[in-house]
Amino acid sequence: MADTITCAAHPDKLCESYCLQCDVPLCRGCTMGIHQEHKRVDIVEMESIKQVKRREIEEDNAEIQDILIPQFQMENVSIEDQIAKTFIRYESIEESADVYRNDWHQEVDRIFEEYHKEIHQTRDKDIALLKNYQRDIKYSLQTMPNIVQHNTEILQSGSHTNAVIQYKSKLTALRKTLPKYEMGMSSFSTPPIQTGQGLCIEFGGIRSFLVSMSSFESLQNSMGHPTYQTRCLLERVIVKAEFSSEVDNLKHIVYNGRNEVWLSGKDGTIRHMNIHGIDLQTLEATNIKYQDIAVNSEGELIYSDYINKCVNIVRGTETEILFESEYAWHPQGIFCTKEGHILVTMRLAGDSCCKLVRYDGEKVIQEIQYDKFGNCLFSRGYKCVFLAENNNGDLCASDTNSCSLIVVNKSGDFRYRYCCDPTLRRKPFVPHHIVTDSQCHIILSDYVNNCLHIFHKDSQYLKCISHPDLDLPVALTIDNDDKLWVGLYVSGKVKVIQYMK
Repeated sequence: MADTITCAAHPDKLCESYCLQCDVPLCRGCTMGIHQEHKRVDIVEMESIKQVKRREIEEDNAEIQDILIPQFQMENVSIEDQIAKTFIRYESIEESADVYRNDWHQEVDRIFEEYHKEIHQTRDKDIALLKNYQRDIKYSLQTMPNIVQHNTEILQSGSHTNAVIQYKSKLTALRKTLPKYEMGMSSFSTPPIQTGQGLCIEFGGIRSFLVSMSSFESLQNSMGHPTYQTRCLLERVIVKAEFSSEVDNLKHIVYNGRNEVWLSGKDGTIRHMNIHGIDLQTLEATNIKYQDIAVNSEGELIYSDYINKCVNIVRGTETEILFESEYAWHPQGIFCTKEGHILVTMRLAGDSCCKLVRYDGEKVIQEIQYDKFGNCLFSRGYKCVFLAENNNGDLCASDTNSCSLIVVNKSGDFRYRYCCDPTLRRKPFVPHHIVTDSQCHIILSDYVNNCLHIFHKDSQYLKCISHPDLDLPVALTIDNDDKLWVGLYVSGKVKVIQYMK
C-alpha cells in the first residue's frame, strides 16, 4: 500500500516521507526543498496516519449523511414555504396598491372633472361676453348707414336749409359706442413634474395638489380600514413632523383634512398649508380683529369678525357674510359640529358678558348663557372663549378670562368647571385653544406652562404633555388620526405630535 503513495507536488514520484506541518506526502526532492526544516515521518509511520485519515473520512460521511443532509433538507423545505408565503404577502401588498391606485385615479378623475366644468363655465362666460360685444357692433353697423344716408340727404338739400343749420354731429356718440374690451384668457398651468415633489395643476381660481404621503412600509401596514378602538396615552409624546408657517404670532390653526391646515396670526392673513410647509392659499381677512377660525364639513373656511359683528365664509377665493350677530353682540370663538351646526361664543359690548349660540345656517336654534341657578356660565371679560364639541355630545369651552375649562351637555346643562389644582404645577393654569379626540379626551394648550393639558370627559385631570420643542404653544387642532397639530406663538412653527398608541 505504501509504495503506491505518490508525492503531492510531483505525482510521478513515489512518496518517501510525510510532512506533519503541511499534512502532505513528500518525494526525496521535496524533503530537500521547502519542507527540509519541517517535522516529518518516514514511510513506515505513514500507515498509522492513513488509518487516522480513513476514520476521519468515515466520521465526515456519517455526519454529512445523518445530520447535515436532514438539516439542509428541512431548511430547504422551510425556505420553499417562505418563498410561497412571500409571494402571497407581496400579492396582497400589490392588491392593496391597486386599491390605492384606483382611489388615486378616481380622485384625479374627480379633480379633472372639476377642471373641465370650470373650463366650460369660463368658456361660456367669455363667449357670452364676446357675443354681447358683437351685438353692440352689429347694431352700430346697422345704424351708421342710415346716419350716412341722412347726412347725404341734408347735403343734397342745399347749404342754407334749416337741416344744415340744425345739424348735430353723431360722430362722438358713435365713437363712444365702439366697445372696448380686454379678454383675459385663462390658462391651464402644469409645472414640470419633479419626482418626490408631488403634482400641481391650476386653472382660473382652482388649484390642486397631489402629494404622496405614504411610504412602501406604511402601505404594507395598512391592509385594512381604520377602526376606532381604545387607545392609551403615551408615556412620552413623539414629534412626527414639523414645518414653519412663517406666520408672526401664530394664534389659530384648524385641520382641513389631507394633512392640510388653515392657520393665522395677528396680521389679518389666513394661510392654507400642508404638512410639508407648502403654502396652498393665502387670503386677507375682512378685518384684522377676527377672533377665531373653523372649517365646516364641506372644507370651507369660516371665521368670526368681531368688529363687523358677523361670521364670514370663504368659498373658493370669495369671502361672503354667512350671518350677522344680534345687535351689540360680537362673535368670538367658533366651531363647526359634525351635524353641520356652527357654535359661536358671543360677547356683549359694554357689559362684556358672554353666551354660546348654536346656528343652523343663519338661524339661531340654541343659546346657552346661564346655569340652572341663573348664574352666568362664562366669565366677564373681553378675551375669547374657544369651543369644541366632544364625541359624547358635550360642549367644551376654554374660558381664557377666568382660566377655566367649562363643560355643558348638548342641552346646555352645566356639567362641571375646572380651574386649577395648585398641587399640579407652580404656575397658574392658563388654557387657550381646545380640542377633543376619539377617546373623548379634552385637550387644551397652555402657553404659560409650555404644555398641553389632557382631561377625561368627566373632569379628571389625566396628563400634562410637555416637550422641549413646545415653546409657547397657543394654536391647537387635531386630525383624524388623533395627532395634535400645535402652533408655537413666537417661532411660527407647527409641531405634529403623537400622544396616544
